[in-house]
Amino acid sequence: MVFLTEFPTVIQALLSSYSGIFTFSFLCCKVIVDVILIHCENPPLTTDTLICLGWREWVALPELGITRIKAKLDSGARTSALHAFEITPFEQNNVRKVRFHLQPNPRKIDIIQTCEALIVDQREVTDSGGHRELRWVIQTPIVIGNHSYPIDITLTSRASMRFRMLLGRTAFSGRYLIDVSRSYIAGKPPLAL
Repeated sequence: MVFLTEFPTVIQALLSSYSGIFTFSFLCCKVIVDVILIHCENPPLTTDTLICLGWREWVALPELGITRIKAKLDSGARTSALHAFEITPFEQNNVRKVRFHLQPNPRKIDIIQTCEALIVDQREVTDSGGHRELRWVIQTPIVIGNHSYPIDITLTSRASMRFRMLLGRTAFSGRYLIDVSRSYIAGKPPLAL
């Protein structure tokens, strides 16, 4: 291993011959390529690389059959939450699942949708009022604008809340920049996903 104090001597030795110049050039190019590859695999997060969303957005949860639902983006909440009631865990072919109902539109409470999903966990969650609740956790793809990726969602009653879905920071951290002065930047998901 060449130590930093010996580095100028090594450079002089490499540059003293034609093959040394070639070797030195090759090593410099290799270092530059390695730096570029590392940068491409882990690009720094800047406002240029993050997509902008508003404080509330239309989202879809296609595996749950939810083509459109309004979600509030909340960086103060760690986990995402979906309004659910009549939550029933069950087992099917040795796989733990949960069946639940939801009303995707708070203004049309007569529209009830039944959903089923795999259970990934059961966690104790503290809500904004400081109350602790044991919640079922599911994982399902979310669609925001043209982007789709899996997120963890806890199931809880949000009947008294304005938004039936809350997106916590783990759902958008490192992907989006939130502009709290704007709404629905990503647009509505298409009805047929």
